[in-house]
Amino acid sequence: MDINLLELMQQLAAKLGVTADHIWTVMVQQAHVAAITNVVTGGILVFLAIAAGCISYSLSKDDNSEGTTAMFFLGVALFVISLAFIFPAITAFVNPEYWALKHMIKMI
Repeated sequence: MDINLLELMQQLAAKLGVTADHIWTVMVQQAHVAAITNVVTGGILVFLAIAAGCISYSLSKDDNSEGTTAMFFLGVALFVISLAFIFPAITAFVNPEYWALKHMIKMI
């Protein structure tokens, strides 16, 4: 780890009255919490994207097809946004140490 990061962890640990190892353990555990939160959020967005696609499809069957294109693009947009939640969740599940290190570096 970078010297600045170690100093930051030690300063934070001193302020909290714990060790730097404890802070690192908490950050690694937080990676799992963040991953679960991101998966749930991404899953909800995928569900809404599928619902928008179904509504778009059912509207296209009607004679009055206003809103079909808008619902389709809403579904696509929701799906793309869901990827922004799902990919970081994969990183946090597979390599929680990397997630923790990345977030500690952001604090500097």
